[in-house]
Amino acid sequence: MTSETITNGMQSWLNQFTNAVPDRFDWTKSVSDGPFKLYGELYKQMLAGTARQLQIQAEYVQRLAESSDPAEALAA
Repeated sequence: MTSETITNGMQSWLNQFTNAVPDRFDWTKSVSDGPFKLYGELYKQMLAGTARQLQIQAEYVQRLAESSDPAEALAA
């Protein structure tokens, strides 16, 4: 038995399994979508938090740059 025969046999079995219920769902997609969506949302929230912190720091540096004397800089 050649590796091509084994590959074709496995592909045939996989096609039968995935096409058993047509238009139902793609189980390989549903398995991989969960973690992808979870980590995607996690990274999006982390980047949003980082953007907020950078905005706060930029406003602080702006106040320091606009201060006219050391007392204003310390108050900032």
